Amino acid sequence: MTEIAQFSSPCGKNYVQFGYILNLFHETKKEVLIINSFFKEDRYDCMKYNRTGESGLLLPAMSFGIWHSFGYGSSYENARKLICGCFDMGITHIDAANNYGPPEGSAEETLGRILKQDLKGYRDELIVTGEPFALWVIECPKDISVEFPLHKAGLPVIYTDNQKPYKQRKVRILNGAHTSFVLASFLAGNDIVLESMKDEIVFKFMKETIFDEVIPTLTLPRKDLEDFAQAVITRFNNPYVKHALLSISLNSVSKWRARCMPSFLGYVDAKGELPAHLTFSLAALMAFYKGTEIRDKALVGHRDGQEYQIMDDRAVLEFFAQNSEKPSAEFAQSFLENTEFFGQDLTQINGLVDAVASYLDEIADKGMRKALEDNFR
Repeated sequence: MTEIAQFSSPCGKNYVQFGYILNLFHETKKEVLIINSFFKEDRYDCMKYNRTGESGLLLPAMSFGIWHSFGYGSSYENARKLICGCFDMGITHIDAANNYGPPEGSAEETLGRILKQDLKGYRDELIVTGEPFALWVIECPKDISVEFPLHKAGLPVIYTDNQKPYKQRKVRILNGAHTSFVLASFLAGNDIVLESMKDEIVFKFMKETIFDEVIPTLTLPRKDLEDFAQAVITRFNNPYVKHALLSISLNSVSKWRARCMPSFLGYVDAKGELPAHLTFSLAALMAFYKGTEIRDKALVGHRDGQEYQIMDDRAVLEFFAQNSEKPSAEFAQSFLENTEFFGQDLTQINGLVDAVASYLDEIADKGMRKALEDNFR
């Protein structure tokens, strides 16, 4: 067997991880086959598996989650090594979500390529999960409820010729809510989403952002949007989930552009004025990203004298390291005019630079909690 790259497995045996042409020999030592992927036959012997509830499904004790390392800006070959290496160690559960990237959706596309290229013959051995969401929205030119009667199985399903409004609802309300409040909440002293929901001023800020500034920019019936928002709030209050705010903060600049900016711009177009909460969320983002030292691929921020890591693309970290100490008006001008971050020059929106700079000064002078209370109590 000709090996190009070799790694050590938990079982103590050597194996070829993936994607190299191997000359395979039977016991007779005769060459019989050339293939692109090879995995250990005993890969399941060194992994513990647990039964899922009362079902017969067995999940490995360790799963692998795709995200930033699978976006278009990351190495595809590295992504292949990660997925195939995990599978060769018996990790059969891969966690994905439609927003992973960046850009959003690209991580799932990368995973799909790997499944087709390297794991096609093993697809039945793999469990790929997406973010749990109890709604099927199926775009089709005609009603296919007879051919595909999910509703008869008790599943919530919508057959539509345009799924875009439902995707917008999910991204702007669920994901947008996260991005709009988590950085302010962290600087106000909270560490997880559940704490944020128990924090009166943070909860009020989040709820008003959704109902007063996001929902008015969406096209579905208001009751549908409000019901969905209430379900999101219930989800955020799940006492069994300890979702760390710093984890959510990863790549917040691109997240704000994808999740919050459409609502922000829609509100400005419809109302002719700035949405106060979403404008404040921009200032909170800038306050969270303040730092001058990049260490271990992270910008170092400070909260109450304690360091925290700010994780984002290198260009984003370098921008804040170079601009964080400028006066608020100059800082806001430099950030909002950056078309690489926003795809357009946001300083052209009347009053935005002054509003963001004013919020930044309040946050610096009073602290995040007092700034929230003074503006949104």
